[in-house]
Amino acid sequence: MVEPERGPKNKGKVIGECRGKDYYTSGSHCPLRWEPSGRTIALARLEYWAWRQGLLRLAAEIHLDAHEALPPAAPAQPWLVKEAPRRIFTVGEALRT
Repeated sequence: MVEPERGPKNKGKVIGECRGKDYYTSGSHCPLRWEPSGRTIALARLEYWAWRQGLLRLAAEIHLDAHEALPPAAPAQPWLVKEAPRRIFTVGEALRT
């Protein structure tokens, strides 16, 4: 989610000079705040990658007598996989199907 940074009185913070209502000098802008941050997202993806690599290695190296270890079914980069459209049920419809 992207939101403008907030300044005094919880109004949008503006870098630059305001010379009247909605009249700003060239180069004026409102800084944005990303939530979660890019760093947080990158670290979460790295942690997921390490977890999945561990499962792949475990599935390749473990030897069981009565079972077969399978590689993970989870995608390598789930953030790139397009989600299937969700179906919304109306009241009573779920009971009929």
